[in-house]
Amino acid sequence: SSDVLDTCFNVQLVRATDLLLVGVDRVLAALEKRAFEHKLTPTIGRSHGIHAEPTTFGVKLAGYHAEFQRARTRLVLARGEA
Repeated sequence: SSDVLDTCFNVQLVRATDLLLVGVDRVLAALEKRAFEHKLTPTIGRSHGIHAEPTTFGVKLAGYHAEFQRARTRLVLARGEA
């Protein structure tokens, strides 16, 4: 029946989200580690696709970390809706 299918689909969504969260947490840990490791590694900054003020590779990685953190928050909220 449709009730059973809907329930099964919900269980699949929750379990899949749990797996994704484990992976995202691993990515976050790696980004944090590398950001600190490269906090003084110089790199070329970019603005609108062209070279800009110099920055560090650690700052770039910290930006990616922030993006993944926001994505993780959205994933947790989506899991709560499932």
